[in-house]
Amino acid sequence: MRGLIVGWLIVFSVIGGVVFYLEGIEALVGVGIAAVIALVIMLRQLRSQWSGTVVSLEEKQVHVPGNDDEPDRHETRVIAHVRLNTGRTKKMNAHPSWSVGDNLVKRRGDSSIQINP
Repeated sequence: MRGLIVGWLIVFSVIGGVVFYLEGIEALVGVGIAAVIALVIMLRQLRSQWSGTVVSLEEKQVHVPGNDDEPDRHETRVIAHVRLNTGRTKKMNAHPSWSVGDNLVKRRGDSSIQINP
């Protein structure tokens, strides 16, 4: 976990230095806010832990807005419904290797979800 925090600090220090050089001190406020938001999201993901079983997979059409260079488009995403050991159900984007019945584990301090044999 320390390695991820050090990486986060290095990335936002470099971004902050470039923004300060190009735009000045006023622009650093935006970089600081983005850095804090990114840190909160990263720590929240690293602190979470759960385990459960994939009970269903569903394909869902998702609208993806375009920008100046690309038009709007639709993507097909596979959503996994995972029944947690606590009894609750969690929806998330499915990894291509997941199938119904897989036991998933998200360990504290780990950013990835593992399939438990």
